[in-house]
Amino acid sequence: MVKDKIDSTTQERILYAAREIFFKQGYAGGKMQDIADAAGINKALLHYYFSTKEKLFEVIFLEAFAKFIPKLHLIFETEGPFFDKIEKFIEVYLHFLTTNSDIPLFVLNEINKNPDAFAEKMFGGKSSPFPVQKLFRLVNSEVEKKNICPITPEHFLINMISLCIFPFLAKPLLQRVMSFNEKEFEAVLEQRKNEILEFIKNALRPTVSSQ
Repeated sequence: MVKDKIDSTTQERILYAAREIFFKQGYAGGKMQDIADAAGINKALLHYYFSTKEKLFEVIFLEAFAKFIPKLHLIFETEGPFFDKIEKFIEVYLHFLTTNSDIPLFVLNEINKNPDAFAEKMFGGKSSPFPVQKLFRLVNSEVEKKNICPITPEHFLINMISLCIFPFLAKPLLQRVMSFNEKEFEAVLEQRKNEILEFIKNALRPTVSSQ
């Protein structure tokens, strides 16, 4: 019993230290030795709990993902106007990406390496926890009511996610192309919520012929 408590406390210290280092230095910049030092343990003990940096980051990713998904379900289960839901989705998704900025590239690399293995780790062999069908029904309903212009829900989802995630995946390139320092780029990201929402509203505005 005492050993279990010690093991649990040590693991919590490791995860706390790893979050701090990964979020400040990035996945590539985060060193296992630095994490061990921050957790107050030696590197051998760190490897006893987490054999590789990849496995440690994976645990942090899954933990963050587990907190994120229920918020998305709540958005589409709650009554309210269509664009209020979309605004909330964008807000929650951008907050998740901003506070877990290394996750998009990590996910992309994992999917490219072995999509089946990554899906198994994320979903446990079950269907995607992302509320895709709820969103699809909502989009189809708005199209049928002629509240938005005709669009397939698949393209709507791809467009919305792409608008949110691209700046995080292409950050180094965008900073170089636009000559933005870190502070300037963060200011751009702060503006993304309203920019994306307005872009989607304008793109989905019904034409005269569809009304």
